[in-house]
Amino acid sequence: MARYINILIIFLVSVFLIDGDTCVWAQPVSRVLARVNNEIITSKDFSEYLETLSYRLSGGETNFSSDDENCRKEALGRMIVDKLILDKAKKDKMEVPSAMIEEKFNQIVSAYSSMEEFEESLIEKGLNITSLKEKIKEQYLLRQMIDKYVKSKARVAPKEISQYYKEHIEEFSLPARYAIWIAKFKDYDFIKEIGHLIDREGIEKARQKYADLLVRMESREKDLIDQISGVLSQIRQGDYFIREVNSLYYLVFLESELPAGSVPLEEVKEKIYARILDKKVKENFLEWMKELREKAMVKIYP
Repeated sequence: MARYINILIIFLVSVFLIDGDTCVWAQPVSRVLARVNNEIITSKDFSEYLETLSYRLSGGETNFSSDDENCRKEALGRMIVDKLILDKAKKDKMEVPSAMIEEKFNQIVSAYSSMEEFEESLIEKGLNITSLKEKIKEQYLLRQMIDKYVKSKARVAPKEISQYYKEHIEEFSLPARYAIWIAKFKDYDFIKEIGHLIDREGIEKARQKYADLLVRMESREKDLIDQISGVLSQIRQGDYFIREVNSLYYLVFLESELPAGSVPLEEVKEKIYARILDKKVKENFLEWMKELREKAMVKIYP
């Protein structure tokens, strides 16, 4: 009987302890969530990915919640996309200079008061320095691949900009408005002194002398406070008035009345260019993802 027990113990040790990563006595078993080509995404991988989001290179997302089911589904979708792109990067033999990885790593560390605090943060998230550097490398690879296969193929011709402007002219329309200069101060005599300077030498001289107080703005009458909007229609171009509002004295100089019209194309072409380019990049990315998925084996497990 004792011999049987010894044999049984040896068998259990050989099954459960031969590979430290699969030892059920040491840690919970990771569940397979998805498969992308020859790689799997486990629940452990997914948990690490969620924690790594706090170290994202972009740093722009603040509304992500790992407890929200929709966010978790979105995150798993991102992981699958990342796997597809990284698999392609491997086939293309893309590389990331170690100096770039170290520079980004040091930048992340510098956000903490000490190395100890940084390492504690990693431990809390179930990460380590090696895995973080690997994530940094992956982020750079993702960028390189998107630049190569997506952004480099997105081009905007000048005629596309002018065409967009014509088709969306209402978006760039301007209502009738006032061009005014405003200064406010609690001392009436001081505000009056600015007015006297305008009378003597004009608004430009006053602007130069009181640049920290006089502010130019273009506004519709209805967007101004009543004490100001009600007077503008009663004065001529080049005149000013002073009104007390909430214990402050306002000097308002009417530069001109601007008729309704449209913002010139020259002033908005950069904005239009960025908008069209962004749309093309997104379209190119979706098309590229479709191509990668068609050539890959992707399976999500319930």
